[in-house]
Amino acid sequence: MSQSRFKFLLGVLCLGAAVGSAAILPYPERSLKYPTEQGWQTALQKHWAYWLGKFNTNGGIIVGTKPNGDVAYTSEAQSYGMLLALWFNDKNSFDQIYAATQTNFWVNSTSNYAWFIGPASAGSRDNNFAGDADQDICGALIFASALVDSGYWKDGNPSYKTQAIAVLKNIEANMVDGSNLIRSYNGSNGIYNPSYHMPGWGQIFKEFGAANGVTTTNWDAVRTAEYGLFNKQPFAKDGMARNWCDGSGNAGNPGNGNETPSNGDMSFDAIRVPYRIGLDAIWYPSHTQAISWCKSTWASGVVKANMAGMYTLSGSPTLWGWGTATANPAYADAQYEWALTIPMWGTTAVAVADSSAAGTAAASGSLNALKPGVINHNYFVLSSSSDTTSAAAPNKNYYAQSLALLGTLAMDGLAWNVWDDLKNKWTPPDTNVKATQALKATPNPVALNGSTTLTAQFSHPISWKLTLTGATSGATYTGFSGTGTSISSIWTPGTEHGLGKSFVAGETVTATVSSSWTMAPTGISTSIGILAANGILPSGDHLSAVSWTTEGLRLPTGLVQDGQVVEVRVLDLSGRQQGALRSATAHVSEGATVLDIAPQHTAQAGFVELRSGRNVERLLLPPIR
Repeated sequence: MSQSRFKFLLGVLCLGAAVGSAAILPYPERSLKYPTEQGWQTALQKHWAYWLGKFNTNGGIIVGTKPNGDVAYTSEAQSYGMLLALWFNDKNSFDQIYAATQTNFWVNSTSNYAWFIGPASAGSRDNNFAGDADQDICGALIFASALVDSGYWKDGNPSYKTQAIAVLKNIEANMVDGSNLIRSYNGSNGIYNPSYHMPGWGQIFKEFGAANGVTTTNWDAVRTAEYGLFNKQPFAKDGMARNWCDGSGNAGNPGNGNETPSNGDMSFDAIRVPYRIGLDAIWYPSHTQAISWCKSTWASGVVKANMAGMYTLSGSPTLWGWGTATANPAYADAQYEWALTIPMWGTTAVAVADSSAAGTAAASGSLNALKPGVINHNYFVLSSSSDTTSAAAPNKNYYAQSLALLGTLAMDGLAWNVWDDLKNKWTPPDTNVKATQALKATPNPVALNGSTTLTAQFSHPISWKLTLTGATSGATYTGFSGTGTSISSIWTPGTEHGLGKSFVAGETVTATVSSSWTMAPTGISTSIGILAANGILPSGDHLSAVSWTTEGLRLPTGLVQDGQVVEVRVLDLSGRQQGALRSATAHVSEGATVLDIAPQHTAQAGFVELRSGRNVERLLLPPIR
């Protein structure tokens, strides 16, 4: 049994354990920083209680089993338990798991955690480190120390920070190699497990180290190298990564066995890569490499949100094992893979849901796929099979349950970056729109047949609509709308009033901006004085007046909208209807509005009446020449 396979194909024994009951994290969430919460906190607390009852059954040593039923205690299990306990604000469980980790896994001579400690029936203790576990434990301790420093965790164990410093020093000294990549274990010799690379932790290690005198590693260079390795993976643009590879991204053998289905595929190890990158993107949106990876994954279209599983990478990415008995029947159940893999991929989707159309759709699909299992509390009973007692039963698989819960917390916006939240001064973004330049009219007043420009400037982009209302006539005009941070619209009051009442000389017109704001800012309205017309309509071609043309009835600009359907009646000077009532559609031609209606040349025709709903407009027809 290889070290990697031994670690990642774990089940659990079903025993009882005490459960913490505190609310999820005690400090106020930083507004708009994390993905939108789905209201799953109560249900997820039940999942956490279930997790503790199945796995935390040996005084803080997380109990798992190998596929053959042998019990196995690993540092990876301890790291997941500490992270989960912290994010669930379960300090009692955190302290219990942490104490057991220090007592049983810490190797004083090498300052790392033994990846496997037994029991003896499962093999001999192995004091080699696992790079992922030490990083996760270090991060959990940094988070715990931040909670203590900020007063949210009372009576905090003073060794949180001390131990985090010790672990970080060893990571920097012995786990970062000459290529600035994380060594997977002692003697891995240029063979890497991509899922052991956690660029989000690197930023935290950098800041925590600087604050505590641990400064030997350039963590920015590490993050650059990590994304370099991710981007060397086959089908990287599709979000894929290998279980094991060399520094060039080629499939690699760690020297102690093979992963299932192969070291070069994306299965039980590499499935954590999207989760690692997704957390980096959630925690640090300025990390453009993380954002680009997440966007590319969903823009590619290879991974399907509701069936986001593991993949073989020979030839092209091919979904592996989903609901079929391929390769390993114990891990072929569709519900097993659904609970394990959808939250891993889904973390990358929610990370870019606000900045990527494909990410938005994928986030919705992932959340919808997870919701029934979360709300109904059934993703711990994963198999449609009746087998819930054997060591390999999917509902007892420690690895699946841990990743399911970790990924679902991230997707529900609850995997908070405690260090950044509490240690870096941050002002919540101001989402209230302000009028930085009030709505104004130039010139003001404006002649009835003149034009004025309406302008405004806002602090944030908005979808806006401009409404003009006459104080005397009651005429309204709503022909201006748009999206952006500014308004600049030219209005001619003599024509742009829609099908209805006209603005009149001498009245005051109020111009108002409306939008979706909950409280309108100041400066969103202005008053405009209307003067009498200072000229006459041009004669001859009648472009600004009513006239019959070969296209139909030409109207003043702005009287009706392009594509609007109106009823048309021709009246004599006494108001009697001449001919039949007709329906016509407006269209724009050569800068004028034309109704597609045949001319009606009669000596009695004096007016044309236009109706749209309850709005009526009568216009004087020119005499027949």
